[in-house]
Amino acid sequence: MDKENNNNAAKEKITKLENNRIENKEENNKKVEKIEKTEKKETENKKEESKEKVASNDKDKKQEKVEAAKMTEKEERKKVEKEATDITEVSKPEKEKKKKRLIWVVIVALIVLIVGYIYLRGSYLEVLEVGKEYVSTFNQSLRTKMIVYVVNFLIIYTLVWFTNTRIKKGLATFSKNEKIENNKMPNKSIAFTIALIVSIFTSSFIYDKFMLFSNATQFEVTDPIFNLDLGFFIFQLPFIKFVFMYFMVASLGLAIYMGIYYIISMNFVFDGIDRRDLKNSIIPKQISKYILFFAVFLALYFLANTFSIETEQFLNQQSSGSLVSSYHLYGAGISDVTIKLWGYRLLSVIIIVSIYYAIKSFNNKKTKNMVLSILIVPSYLLVMFLVLLV
Repeated sequence: MDKENNNNAAKEKITKLENNRIENKEENNKKVEKIEKTEKKETENKKEESKEKVASNDKDKKQEKVEAAKMTEKEERKKVEKEATDITEVSKPEKEKKKKRLIWVVIVALIVLIVGYIYLRGSYLEVLEVGKEYVSTFNQSLRTKMIVYVVNFLIIYTLVWFTNTRIKKGLATFSKNEKIENNKMPNKSIAFTIALIVSIFTSSFIYDKFMLFSNATQFEVTDPIFNLDLGFFIFQLPFIKFVFMYFMVASLGLAIYMGIYYIISMNFVFDGIDRRDLKNSIIPKQISKYILFFAVFLALYFLANTFSIETEQFLNQQSSGSLVSSYHLYGAGISDVTIKLWGYRLLSVIIIVSIYYAIKSFNNKKTKNMVLSILIVPSYLLVMFLVLLV
């Protein structure tokens, strides 16, 4: 009986202990749940606080960006206003310069028109005094002169305008190097003035040659050397030679004009330029191209001049006595047809080759080769002269 009682007491103790353990577990689980809930609340609160902080920071950043954008807009407006004021300040003297150039061009044009009207009026009255039947021929020649003058004016204007654009490119390199604004050249006004004046003095020569060329006729007699009609030598050849001479003088004059323009602009706009910068610039190449054009037209002139070998004076003889008389024979001998003709044809090729290599050696800074290439032409002429003497 005692053993059973002890066993029952032990079982009761064990059940109490298990009950206590279960109660303790439940209490611990409740505590853990409370702790987890509190931790979740704290984390949620922290997240909300952090979101609020981020939102506030974003608002602050947005406000800062808006304020910075407003400041940049204000600064840009100020810059634009300053640039506008600078442009207006710069445009005022430019407008004044353009007005002066326009006034100068108008004055020159009016002077030319007044002088031309007086000249044409005087010549018209002279023709009218001779006879009214000659007025129609006068009007026809006047139309031809006006056409020649306009074509001559347009050619000179385009040549000078193109040269001025090349000069502007050459000056642009120096303005970038020295941080000086490129001087706006009076391109059109200079071209107009030069073309107007030069065409007045040259159109009369062109008119005479052009009238022969336009009224050419054939004699139906061929030349024994070139197998060409004699009308070619009288009417067409003088105009062809004049065209080559015209462009030869024009290329040389434009090269001189370009050099003078560069000298004036360098001294007055840039206050002098270093020689090294000048050698390394495109200015020598630009001038050398015009010199090469001059050589090409000079060679073509010599080549055209070989066709007039038969019209040159062949023999000059004077007889002294009671009556002094002189005889002039025109034509070509054997030496003229063989040596002189082919010698001048070869000379036209030698001129182009020698000047081309002279320019090339000058650009490559080879002075010795440049001098040797230039001396080719006079040495060839000397040899040709000695051969003709023999």
